[in-house]
Order: sequence, then structure tokens, then C-alpha cells
Amino acid sequence: MGKRFYYVRSKVDNDLNAEKRKKNFNEARTLQEIRKDCVENLRKAGEASPRVFLLSNWELAKYDFQLLRETLENELDDHKRHVFILAMPNILAKILEKKKTKLQERIWDVALLSCAIGALPVPGLSLVCDVAILVVHMKGYCVAFGLDDESLTRLAEQVDKPVAELKSVIIKSPLASAITKEFVLSLLSKSVCGALMVLELILDFVPGLGSLVGGGISFVTTRYLLQRFLDEAAEDAQKVLTKALDPKAEESI
Repeated sequence: MGKRFYYVRSKVDNDLNAEKRKKNFNEARTLQEIRKDCVENLRKAGEASPRVFLLSNWELAKYDFQLLRETLENELDDHKRHVFILAMPNILAKILEKKKTKLQERIWDVALLSCAIGALPVPGLSLVCDVAILVVHMKGYCVAFGLDDESLTRLAEQVDKPVAELKSVIIKSPLASAITKEFVLSLLSKSVCGALMVLELILDFVPGLGSLVGGGISFVTTRYLLQRFLDEAAEDAQKVLTKALDPKAEESI
């Protein structure tokens, strides 16, 4: 089977702005002409059935972005689809929801990994590994939702707002850079999961029973903390998106 071909024509804003200077400007007609020109050139180059997507550099949600997103989601295999969804820019509430769904689907697998490690008869190993697992995945959630300095700075530049204004609505989640071993241990100490982990550490020294109970405690702890963190990160990401898309308040005269 041959590779699928997608042609993305970006910067259509520049073409539209140039055409606006002409009389009888029509945006739909201009976009149609750009698309037709792309298709004709691709056919001349040997592409039998070219698929062209017109995108804006500054307003990604406009034009063919939604169609491109849906096309790729439908035609990529499961692994590539998962990676693609997580890599999409957070410019639509629907994208945030899809990211949350994809990340949520993986929580069970991560918890099972934690359970398997927790069942090993090595005192203290489970806690060390659980903390490492939580750090990696919580950081991943923040990056996927754009709750990191680089993503927030880029978004602030795109919407022409101070990055501090976007950060001001992030209430429940830390930024990715703040997620450390100490942060996770602090979360554990403030929840019932912390007491369970202490119990697991004690039971690690009881042959047989420690492995049996330890696996279950690791599973429950990892699943609970990741689900709660995911919910809160998704909620904060939605607030950031809302703030970013809010029109600037008009300055009083």
C-alpha cells in the first residue's frame, strides 16, 4: 500500500490580505482559487488524487484545520493517532477533550505496570518506582495540555497577551517544570494514598503478604493520583484556552 499524501497550504492569510486590496474581493472565491491552483500543480507533479488543506498561520482554527484534524485521526493507525492527538495545539475545547480521553485510556495500563512492580518482593522498590512513574506521566499531562513555560509563552505571543495573564488562571495544576519527586511525595502525604504507601512499606517485610497487598496498593494509588491530576490539568487547560481567546478589554477613553 502506498503512503498517503496530504498537502497543507499554510499562510493563506497573506493571500487573502493581498486580495482584499482588489475590488470585488470575495474570500470564498479566493480560497477556492488557491485550492484549485494547488490541485492542478500537484496533478502535474504526478499526484493522481491530491488532497489539499488550507491553513492560517495565525488563526489555526479557521479554514481547513478541523477537516485536516478529522482526516488524520480517521486515517492514522492507533499509535500514530494517539501521538498526533497529543501533539495537536490546544486551540479548541474539542481538542482538549480528545487529549484527555486518550490520556485517560492509558491510565489503566500505567496502573497495571505499577501493580506488577509493587508485587515484587523488594522492600522499598515499589515506592521509588511509583514516584518515578507519577512524575513522568504528570509531566506528560502538563506538556500535552500546554501547561509548561514554553507552550504558554508561545500561546501568549500568538494571542498577544502577557504570559502572566494566562498563568493566572492555572489554579489546580503546577507547571511541568514544578513536577518533581518532592512534589509527588507531597501529593501522597496529603492523600489517603500516603497512608496506603506507608502500609505497603511495612508489609514489604512480610514474606508473601507484602507482595500480594503491595501490588494492589500500587495499582490503586497510581490510578487514583493520575486520574485526579488529569482531571485538574484538563480543567486548568480549558481555563487557559478561555483566557487566551477572550477579546481584550477595550481601554476606557
